[in-house]
Amino acid sequence: MNEHKSKEEFITWLHDKHYDSLFLKATKYVSDNPDLKDAVADSVQETYYIASNEYRSLQSHPDIGGWLYITCTNLLRKENSRLRTRRKYHAFSMDDNTRQPVRDPHDSIAAYEAKEDHRLLVKRIESQLNGRQKGVFRAYFLKGHSIDDIAKRNNTTPQATKGFIYRIRKAIKKIRSDVFLLFFACLFGFSSHVLV
Repeated sequence: MNEHKSKEEFITWLHDKHYDSLFLKATKYVSDNPDLKDAVADSVQETYYIASNEYRSLQSHPDIGGWLYITCTNLLRKENSRLRTRRKYHAFSMDDNTRQPVRDPHDSIAAYEAKEDHRLLVKRIESQLNGRQKGVFRAYFLKGHSIDDIAKRNNTTPQATKGFIYRIRKAIKKIRSDVFLLFFACLFGFSSHVLV
């Protein structure tokens, strides 16, 4: 090969002679890795960029095609390693999100108002209940305890506890219907029991 060719002539000759075969070899090299198929064209272009910077030493190289192929596959390996590292990072980062969510002050105010409404409503309902009914009301409707658990704590039978719950629901229904609906909406977020 003539060592006195200009850089532009050498790169043009290199492109005309080796581009198609390099592109096909690089595509075959990543055929089992679909994530790298998009990186083939970039790696081939990067290989030619490196070749343009190293054109003086490449003019006397005994196997220019081999040098292009090795350089291109090294770039593809580097890209593959970068993708694997990114996948590992994202796999761990999705499982372990330690960042605090951004808080909206309006949400805090709305949550406080809902909590305050709920507290006032519970107070109003408890004013309609006797002492034992208040305990069952708190345990069943607010804390979500089971009927059997409440019966054991109060030394009664499950049937007696169901009777208390029935009377509590009846007392709640005596309160205006809009308060009952508000209580039901507030209660929906705090317990899985249904007041129907």
